[in-house]
Amino acid sequence: GSHKIHHTSQAVNEVLHALTKNHLPPIPVSFSPEELQQAFRCWKESTSTSPSGLHLGHYKALLPMERWETPPTQEQDITNLFYTSLALRLNIATALGYSYTRWSQVVTCVIEKTPGDPRIDKIRIIHLLEADANRLIGMQWNRRLAQHAERYNALCNEQWGNRPGKSATDAALLKTCTYHLFHLTRTGGGSFDNDATACYDRIVMSLAILRGRQLGLPKQAAQLLDQFLTKAKFYIRTQNHQSDSHYSSDKHFHLHGPGQGTIFGPPVWLLVCTLIMELVPQQAQPVTFTTPDGELTTKRYMDGFVDDTTGWTNDFASSLQHGSNLPTIVHQLQTLAQWWEELLTTTGGKLELSKCFFYIIHFEFLPDGRPILVDLPPENPSTRLSVRDSVTGEVVMIKHYAVSKPHKTLGVILAPDLSYEGELDRISGKVESLCSRLLPHNLNESLIRRFLLTMCRPSITYSAPI
Repeated sequence: GSHKIHHTSQAVNEVLHALTKNHLPPIPVSFSPEELQQAFRCWKESTSTSPSGLHLGHYKALLPMERWETPPTQEQDITNLFYTSLALRLNIATALGYSYTRWSQVVTCVIEKTPGDPRIDKIRIIHLLEADANRLIGMQWNRRLAQHAERYNALCNEQWGNRPGKSATDAALLKTCTYHLFHLTRTGGGSFDNDATACYDRIVMSLAILRGRQLGLPKQAAQLLDQFLTKAKFYIRTQNHQSDSHYSSDKHFHLHGPGQGTIFGPPVWLLVCTLIMELVPQQAQPVTFTTPDGELTTKRYMDGFVDDTTGWTNDFASSLQHGSNLPTIVHQLQTLAQWWEELLTTTGGKLELSKCFFYIIHFEFLPDGRPILVDLPPENPSTRLSVRDSVTGEVVMIKHYAVSKPHKTLGVILAPDLSYEGELDRISGKVESLCSRLLPHNLNESLIRRFLLTMCRPSITYSAPI
């Protein structure tokens, strides 16, 4: 059946309306013993899992032997017996949408991001699930559902995280190329950099399941995920102790978000994030560039890598004829920032407004025609940007960065004025830090070479393509 929902928020209405369109055919959600063996084989054995004690190493030990190993002498191969029974149990759970009692215990590890700094906002939360449950739901949402959506080109191309063939350096390189295009065309524009707070922990799972159903997730698999999260009992573990009591969902309070540590967390966020990214064009103006002959035109609204996104805007045609129009750019950035905040809030997310900032790229021309990149002062009243929190109603002023001020994005230091002093300082500091770690140790030539190849070179050359 169908039911029309009208909400006071335009963002909620648009998200719900988008979920009613473009439904994909259903995917298969059962797995063979061979598929399970392959999934456990590529899983690092050092990964912490299974509060029950059924460690990942047990699954690894029962994998088929390699060709060079001695074949089993038993009349019945225990490997085939174990993985056949595992596939049967997991497929039954999927067919019935049932979460086993053993799966209900989840250990929530509380880890300090910086040792000795136990502040709440500096704590990392990692969930430890039963290995078979984590693997099963992860394969359904990642190997089947996300790849199914990719084949049908059903996901927004402006999200670069958790996608095959895409990486963080690709997104950072695209950002650098956009800055270069502003300089090559001598046209103005703006960017809005933002970060979502604990994106995996805040996803409204009912919305995520609706998104999964839209892209082809069968009802039984959707019910399995819902039952798993509903029955989950979370025990807190620190470096000193694990709690005896737990917290969980009940009829008055429902927990949301798969959390970090789950295999299905990244694909769930990917599907939900691309849903709202597809709605950005309804109110925002893109950044547009056109070749001199007018044959090719490219436009983008934002670039995202997991929870880090950069929104773009400009007025290309007008800038070519009349120069940059600062009020227009600021107004378009204001619309983009507010609309993205409302869409993200609809999914359960929240912008870390204190970490958000924006740039205004503006060129002026001297009487002889030479262009100058104007470093607008952050206190300029004509370039103020604010975002209203959709939950609290509080209006927060967004920081305005001068184009000469660098910022860190996806592990690289960039600035709109194309200066690389910040990145050079980062690499120099990294080299000094790595070298200082070698000083207390008397290492031979082989170990030093391994240290340089495995630690120094990757960290130093990471930003080389950018």
